[in-house]
Amino acid sequence: KYDGNRFQNYPISDSSNGIAGSTIFKVFEDSKQQLWIASDKGLNLYDRKHDRFTRLLKDICISDMVEQSNGQLWVSTLSGIFEIEATTKRIIRKIDRSKGLCSNIITRLIIDSKAILWIATQNDGICNYNILTGAIKQLKRNKNESNTLSSNKIKSLAFDEKGKLWIGTSDEGICVYDTLSKQYTSFTNAELLQTKAGSNLVSCIKIDSKKDIWVCQNGCLLRFNKSQNTFNVFKAERFNERYIQSTNLCYITEDKDGNFWFGSYGSGIYGLTMQQNKFHVYTSIPEKDNCLKSNCVTSFAQYNDAIIIGLDNAGLQYFYPQYILFKHFGLTTFNTTHVLDVK
Repeated sequence: KYDGNRFQNYPISDSSNGIAGSTIFKVFEDSKQQLWIASDKGLNLYDRKHDRFTRLLKDICISDMVEQSNGQLWVSTLSGIFEIEATTKRIIRKIDRSKGLCSNIITRLIIDSKAILWIATQNDGICNYNILTGAIKQLKRNKNESNTLSSNKIKSLAFDEKGKLWIGTSDEGICVYDTLSKQYTSFTNAELLQTKAGSNLVSCIKIDSKKDIWVCQNGCLLRFNKSQNTFNVFKAERFNERYIQSTNLCYITEDKDGNFWFGSYGSGIYGLTMQQNKFHVYTSIPEKDNCLKSNCVTSFAQYNDAIIIGLDNAGLQYFYPQYILFKHFGLTTFNTTHVLDVK
């Protein structure tokens, strides 16, 4: 925790008031400004007043969580999904494969405007759960049908302004599902060969403040061209094509000025200045102080004028784009250098 002046560490603790789990997958703040920490050993709720944690879903690996409009929380795990009552923090229900889910191994959750919970699984497609009626529907790939999900291996989910569900897969690119017409549209590397868009692994989909759709498809950054129903490819021109193709873009954030930052696992960070339509690339340079300390970026967050960068094996950095200034926090600040998420 950083209060603007100093960091405070919260190590793993056997105490009931301590944090459970050595691996933190997500830090989530709900509409009541309650801070939830999802770990490999359960869900931790931070008590700001008493500076301690309350543990829920003990010894269960948490993969994602979302908040319903009424404040109810939905938590995905490797053993199904749980609903948590917002005020009492009581677990209301558990839904798993025995009750109709495609799989118990859940990767992502998203809720639409009609109170439908969309549930992405690692290898078994997508389920949608009607929170109001309790009805569950499964969406899976059927190789004998043309109108079908392109893959059962789901990596990411996002809704666009028209209510269409954008689905990123691990092996078959992008699939768009029209929830009204029930029609699927797929975009794979075969359709994007002229742009050399890399492999079919989609690691991230983001809808920006202007409702544009950005996709990190392994090796490339894509933005959807609505008028032509295809994708434009953005590349950093200072690097050769082979380098760009090997870049594993994983994370996207939009700063307060409308510029975009893309994190890669192995090749540093890319900044796209929209006004100039220009890329800036920042990588780790040995024996240089004012630079990225690791090329393996795990997460982003905005803090005032700074971009906070979570790094694997190098701690945390504050980056001030206006001054091209990096501030590093490593082992002297934390008891670990592996940062998976920042909020």
